[in-house]
Amino acid sequence: MQNKTMNKRNLGILLLIVSLIFSFSLILFYVQINKVIIELTKLNAGNCFIDGVCTEKQSLFPIFFGLFAVLINLLIGGYLIFINKSEDKVKDYIENNNKFKEDEKKFEFLLKGLDEYEKKVIIAVKEQDGISQSTLRIRTDMSKSKLSMVLSNLEKKNLIKKIENGKFNKIYIKTAL
Repeated sequence: MQNKTMNKRNLGILLLIVSLIFSFSLILFYVQINKVIIELTKLNAGNCFIDGVCTEKQSLFPIFFGLFAVLINLLIGGYLIFINKSEDKVKDYIENNNKFKEDEKKFEFLLKGLDEYEKKVIIAVKEQDGISQSTLRIRTDMSKSKLSMVLSNLEKKNLIKKIENGKFNKIYIKTAL
């Protein structure tokens, strides 16, 4: 997907560059062709001029057509460069949302293998990773000895890690839940 986006962006940049070159060439062509037409008119049809000014009108259709083509190229190039960024954001959001749903399913599956006390502890630690053991005890409404026993079981199951932080222990989720 990234390569496809880069190709679209590069195509957009190329279209903008070609449009700018074409518009510059169109302007130069218009100026040069008008000089040539004026010189030819002076040489061949002297009756065209009244006081040095040619009274015949020049058709501007080719110039307007060229400018219209340049405008279309500029719009398409701008679309390919800028609009695709928002499409990428939407795709990223959808992918992240799907990943979040998968992670939640894995977490729900993990909870099915735990007893009621272990579930309380894991949910509390997941909500606040790095929670102190004393805060965890209040949140789960467990006695010190019961919480200590549950934490030991979860450490054996390799689900949490306990890190000493001064007089307190901080509890972290060990695996990506």
